[in-house]
Amino acid sequence: MENADVLIVGAGAAGVPAALFASETGAHIVLVDAASRAGGTFYLSTGHMSAAGTKLQAEKGIEDSPEKHFDDVMRISKGTANPDLVRLAVDNAADTLHWLLDNGLEVLPEHPIIHYGHEPYATPRTYWAETGGLAIWGALGPLLEAKVAAGQVDLRLETKLLSISRYGNGVRVTLEHAGRRYDITAGTVLLATGGYASNPELFTELSGGKPLYGGANEHSQGQGLVATRNIGARIVNRDDYLPSFAAVPDSSAHGGYTFLTQTYPQFRQPWEVYVDSDGRRFMREDDPSVDRRERELLKQPGMRFWAIFDEGIREAAPSFFTEHSWDEIAPRFNKDPAFRSADSLSALAKKIDCDAQTLQCSIGEFNDAVDSGAPDAFAREHRPLALAKAPFYAVEHVGWSIVGFAGLDVNAALQVVDESGASIDGLYAAGEILGMAATSGNAFTGGMSVTPAMTFGRLLGQRLAHEYTQQQIASRVV
Repeated sequence: MENADVLIVGAGAAGVPAALFASETGAHIVLVDAASRAGGTFYLSTGHMSAAGTKLQAEKGIEDSPEKHFDDVMRISKGTANPDLVRLAVDNAADTLHWLLDNGLEVLPEHPIIHYGHEPYATPRTYWAETGGLAIWGALGPLLEAKVAAGQVDLRLETKLLSISRYGNGVRVTLEHAGRRYDITAGTVLLATGGYASNPELFTELSGGKPLYGGANEHSQGQGLVATRNIGARIVNRDDYLPSFAAVPDSSAHGGYTFLTQTYPQFRQPWEVYVDSDGRRFMREDDPSVDRRERELLKQPGMRFWAIFDEGIREAAPSFFTEHSWDEIAPRFNKDPAFRSADSLSALAKKIDCDAQTLQCSIGEFNDAVDSGAPDAFAREHRPLALAKAPFYAVEHVGWSIVGFAGLDVNAALQVVDESGASIDGLYAAGEILGMAATSGNAFTGGMSVTPAMTFGRLLGQRLAHEYTQQQIASRVV
């Protein structure tokens, strides 16, 4: 059986910073990951970060503080985020951002901004780089490479976590590489294995029965959750699932879904009408609250809807499609299952498998309100055109996920706790294994995923380095 001072499982947003800082004292650090390369979800992530009290804010005359950041997170999450973890994240977020900037990260020159992709903050405190998560990895990757080259971090890729067990005052972890199983015991084990949004069965189990539509990292299988659950670790926030609004099924895209259309009123006011699987309107399409739109979608069977428009809207409206011209999109209609068109609403209803009379009634009521100027049934304000010119089009959308909201329960020191609330000796967790809800609550709170992951990893690395140093001093005294 092999021994390590610190074993870190997961070489991503939390695991790499932890390894970098923990290795400063000469401790034996083993860093493993199931993938063939370190970096985790940075290769897919947009890399949105949030931090208050930063030098970038000061340069633009923006007054902000961790306290305001905390209040904003709790407002957006409606008090459902873990206040201890939010406080730990926001109090240290600026240091994390400054560390990245000092190591070469360049965010977009106009940042920080107020970002409207999620429910917005009250103050500009959101940052990202032109190449998203890849830019963050561009700052972290060389630091890790240097540590590995110097022998300060033992990096083991294509190494899968199989199980975890308690072992004396520490933890025993069973790993597998190239078909060979072996055990490592360590006084400290940090689980930074990421989430479970590429495991449909586990996702549905931990998300209140909701289906998984999305494209997370292929290694986001929830193995860390499964392994720790088997030793009694507590999984929390199972009821906090919320989908993103909204993706289009696309077999050619990563994970089978893509943000092909623009459904955010802050960037393009909707001309289309949204109907459910029965052909009924179910929401205010131009609702300025991202959160309310997501919650309305959550209520729909299968979290699905159709965006309906006609030739008149296609000709007059700003493009509904984010990255493709109409000439590129048009051939997909009636060939791709998510794209349907017909010369009448009744024929379109047949193609999207809904009741023709219901769809005609929904569109008719909308058209009558547009033509008469009467109030909309859902208080919609942006109604530039009725849908009356054939052909008619329908594009399917679903509630999309690349993260899970449930995760391991930890205390304020990031120690994993069991069902009784007692900490498990030597076992820590950081990153997406904690679940989105830990620092974002039952909502999407901007920059409260990747930033807390890096921050918690950094803080744990510093703490572990300090503890190792104290142990070495104590052993010399003895």
